[in-house]
Amino acid sequence: MTTRLLKLGGLLAMLAILGKFYAVPAIAQAARAALVQDRDNPARAAFSVLAPVDPIAGAASPAVPAGQRSMTTSIEIHALAGPSLNCGVEMLAPGHHAFYNLSPIPAFFTASESNIKPASEQYSGTFPFQIALDPGQSIQTNLACEDASGAVQKFSGAEVSFSGYLISIP
Repeated sequence: MTTRLLKLGGLLAMLAILGKFYAVPAIAQAARAALVQDRDNPARAAFSVLAPVDPIAGAASPAVPAGQRSMTTSIEIHALAGPSLNCGVEMLAPGHHAFYNLSPIPAFFTASESNIKPASEQYSGTFPFQIALDPGQSIQTNLACEDASGAVQKFSGAEVSFSGYLISIP
């Protein structure tokens, strides 16, 4: 019985000695792992740019700066135009060409309540997507409104907001 106790004591002492020498390197490896940089997910710098829409030239997002890549995640557009129109926006980007309709925003009061007839309505739309742009590239937006007969109508004011993030590229 005493030999078994001596063997058990020797085994525990040996484990204590080995633990003393192997515990420090294991802790050091865990501390070093926390200092490693994550190169697969580079830092993102968020941006949101508001630009007026010209009736003829439209609006363009700012060109992507050198050394960065732009990920545009949404475009939001607001326009003021005559009532009962069909307004839409065309977006042109490298590898992307799309048309989107704008929804009219209902007035908070009716013409009979205010004793005036509204001369214009606000049209709005938000378009979420992912467009990657390389340095020097931009997104062009064009806005057009037409009445029920298909005749093009002018809008009195519009603005577009480009939102997303920039990534530094090596």
